[in-house]
Amino acid sequence: MDQCPSEVWAYIFELACTDGGVTGCSITLVSRYFREIVLPVQLYSVALRGATKMVAFAKLLEQRSPAHRRVRHLFLANNGHSIPENSVLHIRDLNDILFWILTTLAPDLLTLASTLHENAVTKSSVLSISFPCLTELTLNGYLLYPDVRIAAPMRYLHILSACNSAPLYTARAPGLTHLRLSTLSTIHQDFQQALEDFLTGSGAADQQSIRHPFPSTIQKIVIQQDRVITRSLHGGMGGWTNRVIEGLQALLHADKGRKLEILAKNWTKPPDRSARDCWEDRIVGGCGCWGETDVLGKDIGSKVAPI
Repeated sequence: MDQCPSEVWAYIFELACTDGGVTGCSITLVSRYFREIVLPVQLYSVALRGATKMVAFAKLLEQRSPAHRRVRHLFLANNGHSIPENSVLHIRDLNDILFWILTTLAPDLLTLASTLHENAVTKSSVLSISFPCLTELTLNGYLLYPDVRIAAPMRYLHILSACNSAPLYTARAPGLTHLRLSTLSTIHQDFQQALEDFLTGSGAADQQSIRHPFPSTIQKIVIQQDRVITRSLHGGMGGWTNRVIEGLQALLHADKGRKLEILAKNWTKPPDRSARDCWEDRIVGGCGCWGETDVLGKDIGSKVAPI
């Protein structure tokens, strides 16, 4: 062990620290020598679930020098429990802590996956922070259209809910190549028109705006239907589900460049678990949620797959 150069160990540890922080913490317990070597890469990937973990992580970052708190991949999630009324930690405090974590880590982040609710924009919202190196973003969309300030050279964007808010991000990501909309349950008219314009080539690259929000660099758009919509394909539920299916059929027929894929199934795991699995797979070079091949044909009702 002592004969192996520390630089080699550091490279090995970086390759190993891809599971959200478990391996990095374990390595620090092996020996003082390993702890000193792993410190710069221990936080290569970090997964935080719940307010308690976020508070503890913020305290850890405060105690470290900038060279030892570089995070390249970050996952954020709720733990399913609300903050107790008698807790000294309040929602406002948590927003401050989350804002400090994100702004501290933003210069080095390559991927960010968050299943936190994004119903309203606060200073801790992803939309309020610039990420100069971020290439892949996964998050819940917004129910209301806020003033967006996000800036990131994103290539991959995955929206987990409120998919109609996708233009908030795509209009500000001129290099975007992949877009995924999961649990799609409704299609707003203006959103569908913008998508159809893009798929037919009507939205020119030099017109990229809120009206034409999809950059010409996009190579692939993946739509995963809501569980209710998926069930309706097999049993028929009528009403608004039929309108969504008709909208999806119109998008498929407008797809001249074969860039659109509509998945035949919804996620079988809980959204948090699915997002976490995809995030970890992407860190190690896997396809994550971008490699699914079970897609529907242009006549969605016929359930033809694959295209």
